[in-house]
Amino acid sequence: SRPDRSSVSDNPSASPPQDPYRTPEFYIIRVSLETSTEATEGVIMYKSIMLSNREHTSEVICSAMLKHGLEGAPEDYSLAQLLPDKELVIPPNANVYYAINTAHDLNFVLRPRKPDVEAANGKERRRDTSRARKKLLGLSLS
Repeated sequence: SRPDRSSVSDNPSASPPQDPYRTPEFYIIRVSLETSTEATEGVIMYKSIMLSNREHTSEVICSAMLKHGLEGAPEDYSLAQLLPDKELVIPPNANVYYAINTAHDLNFVLRPRKPDVEAANGKERRRDTSRARKKLLGLSLS
């Protein structure tokens, strides 16, 4: 007969994770989209996203864009964690899992970037997400 697998581990001091949304491998974060329309004023619509410990800012922004049905380049958006007294803007090349403040709720806002000086000079680097979106959606690339 099989041993009883209902125990957490062979170590009696081990305890189950306190929060199923936070593990050593991933967090579940909530990302809202900053909008300025009157129709949605006062309503916060967020999407839950699984954040692995290997994901960088552009990948998380791509996931948030996909969940919110946005098209375009991830470089056109910024990601910030909403803290009680301020926002923590996630740097463009950060590993988001390690950049966030886990002492607070994992609530984030995705917002369009303001055009910068380089963009005004035509030196803007853009990445088209249409191929990545098709791959994520399982569509064939021709």
